[in-house]
Amino acid sequence: MREVEIEDIELFPVLIQRVNNFLTPEQCKDICDYYRNHREGFHDISLLTDGVSTWEFDSESHKEITNNIPSCSTFTNDMVNVIMEYASMLGVKMYCTQDIVTSWVSIQNVGSVHKRHKHTGSQIAGVIYLNVDENSNHITFYNPNEFASFPPLSHLNRYNLEKQTYVPKLGTLYLFPAWLNHGSDDMVNKTPDRTIFSFNTF
Repeated sequence: MREVEIEDIELFPVLIQRVNNFLTPEQCKDICDYYRNHREGFHDISLLTDGVSTWEFDSESHKEITNNIPSCSTFTNDMVNVIMEYASMLGVKMYCTQDIVTSWVSIQNVGSVHKRHKHTGSQIAGVIYLNVDENSNHITFYNPNEFASFPPLSHLNRYNLEKQTYVPKLGTLYLFPAWLNHGSDDMVNKTPDRTIFSFNTF
């Protein structure tokens, strides 16, 4: 009788990297205080149902933070270092190795939803949580494999999840492929001035 041998081959994983304590609570507060005093650069943004952002195609909030907030004088270099390490793990060649291409700060009001989206035109994207608590809406990543939504399921596991949600923590950085859809999955924010720093790079 032949011996049956089963081998599991897991193809095409998506690597998301979470960097806990990338910023200290003091640094997060310093950044929030700075932008609270410089609200002239903010405007409405369609991704937030109620909130404002410094987002523009040429916005460089990372430089503003590095140059104007003493506790964050190494912010850009620290960001570039983790981005390059993550890119190396992905096997991705980065063309802008000395700087981040675009970065912005967004502030959500109570009752706001961060709509599902992806960062078109870049390779790696990320977010840092500057003002969040237990009432803040979460971050959800959506499975790019359409199979997850087709068959009837007997139970949930990593092969059939349509989405995965994580609770944001102060000072935490998430790095992910820019093509990966993400958002708050219609979860309503209950934190006054929920604040994040986001970026694109390639």
